[in-house]
Amino acid sequence: MNNKLDLFKSIAAFLAQQMQDCEFVIHDLVDLEHSIVFIGNGHISGRQEGDSATDLVLRVLKDKEYLKSDYTSIYKSVSADGKVFNSSTFFIKDDTQLLGLLCVNQDLTKYQELYDSVSSVLGLTSRPERASTPVNERLVPAVDSLPINVIDEVLHRKVVNVNHLTKEERLDVVRELDRKGVFILKGAISEVAKTLKVSDATMYRYLQSIR
Repeated sequence: MNNKLDLFKSIAAFLAQQMQDCEFVIHDLVDLEHSIVFIGNGHISGRQEGDSATDLVLRVLKDKEYLKSDYTSIYKSVSADGKVFNSSTFFIKDDTQLLGLLCVNQDLTKYQELYDSVSSVLGLTSRPERASTPVNERLVPAVDSLPINVIDEVLHRKVVNVNHLTKEERLDVVRELDRKGVFILKGAISEVAKTLKVSDATMYRYLQSIR
């Protein structure tokens, strides 16, 4: 591991012991399928060292956001079991080269429980809808599940039945998945092809067309 990542790993470990409602994650981008090289308070999202990159990591690599800024603004993320977090990501760079990421995920569970308790005392019954705030990252342990999750999300928004998609509609789905960086992952083209009910060769033609 790069010496700079070692330094951030130590910083993350130091912060994790003090801020136990926050998860601190270091991603090494050499191997996206096993990019987590350190995780403090990993019980919060249920992940561990050796787990994979997330959909947000893919978008950062695809869009090269790290060339414009040193870190992201605060965004919403969600774990595999449905926990919601306030998250942010720091770009670990050597000049313009992105070496890794330091991600911080703050568990909002206790604040949601406090809101529910106060609401009960005040006679309020409704909680603000989570759906009104877009989720920017899925904290899943295995990168293999990312293409499927993102495909399902895109298809859910765009179509009712994949069997009825026109070629242009399929291209539109592929275009959005490409924007999200899904095709950086090994095996993603075959996963998308299977879901859209086309051949791998057709998928390569679609990608060539939209690029």
